[in-house]
Amino acid sequence: MFSFFSVTGKAQTKIDSIFHDSTWRYYRLHVPPGYSPTSPVPLIFNFHGLGSNAFEEEFYTRFSLIADTAGFIVVYPDGILNAWNAGFVIGGTDDLGFVSALIDKLGSLYAIDPARVFATGMSNGGFLSHYLGCELSDRIAAIASVAGTMTAFVEGTCNPGRTLPVLHIHGTADQVVPYNGGNLFYRPVDSVLSLWQANNQCLTTDSTHLPDKVNEGSTVTRFDFGGCADSAEVILFRVNNGGHTWPGAVFLLPNENTNQDIDASQEIWAFFRKHKHPNPRPLATTGTEEDIRTVSLLYPNPFRESLHVKLLVNEPVTVDVFSISGQQFFSGKYSPPNGLMRINTKEWPEGICIIKIQTPSGIVVEKLIKE
Repeated sequence: MFSFFSVTGKAQTKIDSIFHDSTWRYYRLHVPPGYSPTSPVPLIFNFHGLGSNAFEEEFYTRFSLIADTAGFIVVYPDGILNAWNAGFVIGGTDDLGFVSALIDKLGSLYAIDPARVFATGMSNGGFLSHYLGCELSDRIAAIASVAGTMTAFVEGTCNPGRTLPVLHIHGTADQVVPYNGGNLFYRPVDSVLSLWQANNQCLTTDSTHLPDKVNEGSTVTRFDFGGCADSAEVILFRVNNGGHTWPGAVFLLPNENTNQDIDASQEIWAFFRKHKHPNPRPLATTGTEEDIRTVSLLYPNPFRESLHVKLLVNEPVTVDVFSISGQQFFSGKYSPPNGLMRINTKEWPEGICIIKIQTPSGIVVEKLIKE
């Protein structure tokens, strides 16, 4: 693993990958400076919107800055073709399985508290957060959606099997995902919130008009649906005249009203930190993608004229190297005791490449850089 981008001090955002459903899936992982492998920490998934990507989501929501002080790990996955299958296409991209596999992988590399795994996201990423709450409730402790609701399919089939804390933030002037819905792909916010109220057996409703701190043309009304079973509260921040935006963002989207009376990222973390999963599925210890370090040592990285691979397993190994676009640079098979190999890389083009190491026990992949 290696870092492309550093945010603050010793904190790092790393780009990494996981091989899932015959496809390399990529993500950005931010580990706070105070992280210790002896102290399990929360894990927050933050999903980008349609047409966006993990880098833009990290920059836009500034969740990494909160992670640095609050001490949680945040992962920003990349969707296939910059999109998430949040119940829009039945039998399409397996994003539910991807998220579950990524939880296990990160749990094998870091001290993750399985009772404090959360999901949030913007727009299409908010749709996915709701979908995960419905379909992966044994792993996700609570969800928060910004400007994303549910499809009619998800709304009609949602059955978490337990109470689930939900936070939703949405602008009434959202022209991309309308607050009042309008078709089978965009269900009304009130309809989605009613589903979660019923699921959590909430009994009371209170509303509060929050102070209009900044005169940017919008205000916020907070709805608290309380008296819920298992303290699984449901909260709505209705942004009156708010656009298809992330409230509190410093990057203002053109022709969209971004509310500055609340900071969505701060509100989401304040919500998540109150909730723990009552009975989370244990992190998998077998059958998941192995950490590359348990199979081999790769050095140097970045590399120039040669790459050394020292095998740490006593079994036959196949090594393949590809460009990021899929062009194969190298293929070789090795058997014990040939545990050290030197690959001539002088003619390879500069840039990112992918090494795949296959053993009888499974397949692992890793990113490398040719300078």
